[in-house]
Amino acid sequence: MIVTILGSSAKQTAVRECVSILVDAGNDSILFDAGPGVVSSLRRVNRKSACINKVILTHVHGDHILGFAYFIFDRNSEIKAQKDIPAEHATLTVYGQADVINLAKCMLDLAYPGMKLSFRLEFVEVADGSELYTDNTQVKFVDAVHAVPTLSTVLCCDGKKLVYTSDTLPNEALCEAAMNADCLIHEGMYTSASLSRSRKSKHATVYDAAQFANKAAAKSLLMVHIAPNMFGNEGEMLREAASAYTGNMSIPVDGCVYWV
Repeated sequence: MIVTILGSSAKQTAVRECVSILVDAGNDSILFDAGPGVVSSLRRVNRKSACINKVILTHVHGDHILGFAYFIFDRNSEIKAQKDIPAEHATLTVYGQADVINLAKCMLDLAYPGMKLSFRLEFVEVADGSELYTDNTQVKFVDAVHAVPTLSTVLCCDGKKLVYTSDTLPNEALCEAAMNADCLIHEGMYTSASLSRSRKSKHATVYDAAQFANKAAAKSLLMVHIAPNMFGNEGEMLREAASAYTGNMSIPVDGCVYWV
């Protein structure tokens, strides 16, 4: 699997976009979340929206979904202009909970009413415990612990396991499904100095992420959804995380690419 961090921030800023992750697994190119700058993020890493064939939207908060309608518009334009789109990418399938699917459809209808799509667009409702199988890829969804209904995702392909928590407080239910993950992408918005704020807003600290990585015996940990006021303090965040987890870990910036 190849993991490209399109966005790593909790908020859209001049230097980092909201969290969005592109995973190439088997024959699939899967976009996890579509924040407001997702199309620009794809351009910066020289990737095309037309080559993405699956989108997983984890919850309704704007930093995770507001770029969806423009992503569809951009993908439609690219496919119209290209003649060599792989057959397996001709259809785009969008996965999410009922509220997420309804919001995505509404945004698309309001932003581009009457747009004629040059590809097939499918929406699939998923929930806690849902599992998907495509070729050699398996995806399982587990409820996160956040202010609104949110799904964490476990993706397995070619003997490798990737876990994306999305926004969540410590999530015991996810731990069993995440055991021995080759790559754990966990929210790490704050340090423990902001623990009360973390608990009130239902966002994880880097220590939370590190504890989870240790408990799940994850081989590597990427911490994303970083609060902008923590930019420049990544060393402090990593030192705190290192007190609970001794594996490979990093706080990626936008554009980082990982082999899993």
